[in-house]
Amino acid sequence: MTSSTSNSKDIWVPSLCVAAGLIFVYAVLVQLGKVPSGKGVSQYQQNWVTMEKFSADRMPQVEAVLCGSSMTQTLKPQLIDDRFYNMGVLGTSALTGLTIVNRSVNKPKVVFIEMGLPVANGVETTMIASIESPYHKWVASRAKFLRQDYQPTDILLAKLRKKTVGGADFPANAEAIAGQVKRHTPLLVGSELTMMDRVFAGLHEEIDRAKANGVEVVLLEMRCSQEVEATAKMQAIWGRIQREFPESEYTWSKPLQPSDVVTSDGIHLVPSVAARVSQALVDSLGR
Repeated sequence: MTSSTSNSKDIWVPSLCVAAGLIFVYAVLVQLGKVPSGKGVSQYQQNWVTMEKFSADRMPQVEAVLCGSSMTQTLKPQLIDDRFYNMGVLGTSALTGLTIVNRSVNKPKVVFIEMGLPVANGVETTMIASIESPYHKWVASRAKFLRQDYQPTDILLAKLRKKTVGGADFPANAEAIAGQVKRHTPLLVGSELTMMDRVFAGLHEEIDRAKANGVEVVLLEMRCSQEVEATAKMQAIWGRIQREFPESEYTWSKPLQPSDVVTSDGIHLVPSVAARVSQALVDSLGR
């Protein structure tokens, strides 16, 4: 008479072997580059994927990296020219991406550093420390199938996303603009000023490090809608940017005139305008 324990073993042992075999095959396919990567689902996951991919993967074709926030993420030069990598880290300043670039084995010819509202958004020090830890670096390079960008759900979603540079334009309505104007009318105070001081100090340090590594640094002007740009907070931010990074000492790229800026929410460029900026960046790199 067969015991229930024996029956259970007869079921789970083969199942475990099959599962292990499938995982092994998937791991090999990922390591060989046969599986396309995803981009994460949540903002945290998207940021992690964006930073980890550049930190862990050797990218000999990449010659230019865009370091910035969600404002930079709206640009898609990488879809026009694979020499570009977009290090737009949502909800933070360009300092986050620039730090990852400087600590990576990938050394691009040029980095474009977003200048604008997000300089007051701080830096993702916790995420940088995690990605740069020896354990995560080993996993990211030696066991890629465990990375966030190779989770099956993320890969499926990546396939569903349209890879277009332009797209439908929906300019911000008056209500959305008014909301952003109200939000950015008060001046930066207290901890916000301290955070901005920290970001500027970090940018100076990382820019010097990039230049020491032979990387050309270009500051990329990213403007909001004219109504938002006219607020007290934005005027103060741009005044500080101009004092910290004068055009007489730094190379600037200003792809849009203020009147050319069209946003979807007062802050982020609509796809057609973002596509124009993307093309301008590609053209500036040349061949």
